Amino acid sequence: MDVETRFEYPGAATIQTFLRTLPDTVRRQESTRKDARARWQERELAKAGGGSKAEEPENEGNAAMRTDWEDCGRGRHMDDDRALQQLDLDADWDPEVHEKQMAELVWQ
Repeated sequence: MDVETRFEYPGAATIQTFLRTLPDTVRRQESTRKDARARWQERELAKAGGGSKAEEPENEGNAAMRTDWEDCGRGRHMDDDRALQQLDLDADWDPEVHEKQMAELVWQ
């Protein structure tokens, strides 16, 4: 017997695999975790109103901000055009500019 082949077995080069589901096994097909996950997702969708935040259009936030600015102008007895005339709502977000604009609209 050769020293190099002493621990080699026939068929050792192939890895034997087995099917996960066999027709004659008693393995359960349904999964309680899968069902619980589906029920949780349905509850979350119902809580959120049927949709997620990712599905909302990007301009919806701008529209909400625009109505807030209009309400501020109406509170100071301004018409909509005058309240929004000096604002650039499509510009990049800058907290300092926002604070300055809010101070001009609300506190004057």
